[in-house]
Amino acid sequence: MDIKFLNKDTVHIKTKEVSILLNPANADLKACKADIAIQAIDNADLSGADCLVFDWPGEYEAKNVLVKSIAVKNQDKSEVRIVTMEIDGLNTAYIGHLDHVPTNKQLFEELSIVEVLIINPCLNHKQMLEIIEEVEPRIVVIAENQELKDAEGLAEVDKLRKEIGKLDVEIEEKTTIKISVDDLDSQIEYRFVTAG
Repeated sequence: MDIKFLNKDTVHIKTKEVSILLNPANADLKACKADIAIQAIDNADLSGADCLVFDWPGEYEAKNVLVKSIAVKNQDKSEVRIVTMEIDGLNTAYIGHLDHVPTNKQLFEELSIVEVLIINPCLNHKQMLEIIEEVEPRIVVIAENQELKDAEGLAEVDKLRKEIGKLDVEIEEKTTIKISVDDLDSQIEYRFVTAG
């Protein structure tokens, strides 16, 4: 499975059999020729898309990929969706555009089988860490968001890297991350990438 952040909102996941876009804009759909588009937020009208579009909560199966989209209300009452997928034998989850850590224990029970956790960096570093500790994935992929910096110029991803003792782990520039079942280890592996 290949994972690439096309920008701070859109993630492209590709396997030998399927191409999936999370939160695509119309231009992303044309550029990546996706088989499946999944909206975790309502940021684009995909009604004319030439692929399967899942833009509501529920469970789906398409192209041998099991998808579950779970609705979560943000503090401002907007709805976002946490997306879980079974791809290439890997239980994968995408968490993005949350403005808080959900307190719903049932949600985290559903995420307890997640092996690969993809986080869109809209949360602060403490919130990201809390979610990682609740989910306990084997691999965490986090995009750097340079827009979220504190007064000292530190991005939230850098604060997270510092908090977990991973400042030595490089932020990979515009990289496609390749992950397979063979990469799963007993220790959590962190992969930090630039968005776009």
